Amino acid sequence: MDSAPVKGDVQITDLASRRDEDLNQRVVDFIKSRQVSDFANAAKPFVSEILAAGKSLGSGVGERVFGMNPIHWVCTAGDPQAFEGLVEVIPHDQMVLMINEPNVAKPKEELSYNVSGNSGPAINKDCPDQVLVFLLNHATDELQEGYKRVFEMMKEQLKSGELEGDAVNNTGNNRFNIAAGGSKDTMMWYCDMFRPVKDKNRIPDEEASGENLTRDIECLNLSDDGSTNNASSAPEPDDQYDQEYKSYQNYINHETNSRVTPLHHAGRSLSLEKLEVFSILLAEGADQSLDKKDSRGNTPFDHLKPDKKQFDQLIKLVESNPQLLKKAESEKGGRLETIKSSLMVAYQSFIEKEQQKAEMCKMAQGGGGAGITMP
Repeated sequence: MDSAPVKGDVQITDLASRRDEDLNQRVVDFIKSRQVSDFANAAKPFVSEILAAGKSLGSGVGERVFGMNPIHWVCTAGDPQAFEGLVEVIPHDQMVLMINEPNVAKPKEELSYNVSGNSGPAINKDCPDQVLVFLLNHATDELQEGYKRVFEMMKEQLKSGELEGDAVNNTGNNRFNIAAGGSKDTMMWYCDMFRPVKDKNRIPDEEASGENLTRDIECLNLSDDGSTNNASSAPEPDDQYDQEYKSYQNYINHETNSRVTPLHHAGRSLSLEKLEVFSILLAEGADQSLDKKDSRGNTPFDHLKPDKKQFDQLIKLVESNPQLLKKAESEKGGRLETIKSSLMVAYQSFIEKEQQKAEMCKMAQGGGGAGITMP
């Protein structure tokens, strides 16, 4: 025969019930969010509970409330102190896994944002850094500092190669698509994180000591007699670089579900640094996206709408790009000429289309236009 519940059991049950009700209400409040400030404020109660969990987060598991891990919530809230708290209790390798973990996909009807009059699905199969960068790109001045600081702290925790470039969310945006709508520093950091490097086993003089030296020697896989052991399954260095470079170019030119590339995103960005971001992408290999059309038939220049002054500025930005300047003179010259040639062709095509539009508009206003076929 079951014993009757004691008073303590009833209290525990009541506390659990109230906690579930409170959690459900917080989720409802979060779902109602539409503006960046709404998301930040609605995430704060979740962050408080995450911090209260303390060292129990050290396993890296934590509770996935609404399909979001603790780093998702801290990034959404834009809380630097909370992020610092996570760094203290979550091991580095586990933190990297969590930063590369997308949240559960949500339909637009369940969770969406409103930015500049546009509505779209929000926090939708995104990794924490993607959520953070998107909110940073659209945050009010009041929230900018918090998001910037969290992003800087996350950058301090990550090394090149620790992010997964194929992190594509439910609308087809990868990390570069999202970053292209923001600052030049954000775009440059993602490029530095993914750009492949030749001669990885070469040890720079300033780093040839201590831990770095040990790590690089281990990478060489030396045998006891001093010869290099290359596993038969491992690709040759040049082959591996070629594979990584091809992947990097795919990331840089990735098309969303609406066939929007990072270059399109940069062109239509509201950032004051969009020309700089546009030029960085070009120097990294996005010139092959210049003639690509999104689902509405627009090219990156159709979004950027540069005048002659802006076009000349864009050329100068490409010519002074640090990554291009690092290349050997012969390689730099060839690459630069390729980009400038592609830019000239794309710009000329854009100008011709704009002239056609202006001419048709003029004829329409004058009542003419018979026999004119819309291009």
